[in-house]
Amino acid sequence: MSSSSSSESDSRMQSFSAGDFEFVSIGSPTEKNDDASKSSDAADFKFGKRRDSFPSVKLTLSSDDKSDQSSQKPAAERKGILDKEWRKKHKSEKKSKKEKKKKHHHDKRSKSRSTGDDDMSSSIEIPYLKYAIQEYGTPSVIYTSDKHPEDAFAHWSKHALKKSGHPELQRVEVRARGHEHDFPQRHGDYVYTTIAYKIPDDKLWDVLKLSNSLTYDRLSHELTSRCAGWQTNSAILYLACRMADGHISLQDARDRKVLAKMMSKAARDPKIARRYAEKLAAMIAN
Repeated sequence: MSSSSSSESDSRMQSFSAGDFEFVSIGSPTEKNDDASKSSDAADFKFGKRRDSFPSVKLTLSSDDKSDQSSQKPAAERKGILDKEWRKKHKSEKKSKKEKKKKHHHDKRSKSRSTGDDDMSSSIEIPYLKYAIQEYGTPSVIYTSDKHPEDAFAHWSKHALKKSGHPELQRVEVRARGHEHDFPQRHGDYVYTTIAYKIPDDKLWDVLKLSNSLTYDRLSHELTSRCAGWQTNSAILYLACRMADGHISLQDARDRKVLAKMMSKAARDPKIARRYAEKLAAMIAN
């Protein structure tokens, strides 16, 4: 080839050098440019601006590229894999949630069986509730309030009291809010015991003067005694009914300090308190 044609060709290449592209993969920094064609990850191709077709491309994937081949699977196959993984995860979460719910229900039932009434009373800040549960069984109603704990109470209905062996009682309430007083000694009134007993009008005021812990509903004929526990309430109610029937006068009861003695005995010995309750039941039944 002549020198003139060679120079013409060089000038043509120079005039189109801005539109030409050349790609050479980057090898190791220690490799020379002359050995790029021998490198395993070489991908050389050239094309001119005016070419209508591209030459074949030679590619060699690195290890990182090979690890991503799983993401290049067909869309339908990828969707199937994702759906399978989602179903598996959803099934596992559903099973775990079901087992957790079952375990919670089992633990709750086991706790209610194993702990019994004592733990019911210990979890609620109501004085004397534990002893009332031992005597009357499970309350019909328990009310608690985190905002106003002093308003908490437990209630036993007539039906529940009859089942527990106290048919003489209309209802029993144990309240968190007590009333302190000094008769016969310093104590707080937390237990309210109510019976249905008609008191004659001529005896009513004497009965109420027997103790400040006694109240009477003249319409429903219900007599209520409030004291520190069911034992002392049994003694108070029994003596009040004895006065209503005329077996003992108010003056005699005061002179002999009958109420204070009966309350002290009942508080010390539950057997004596139960005897008072039995006698009271017999009076109400008649």
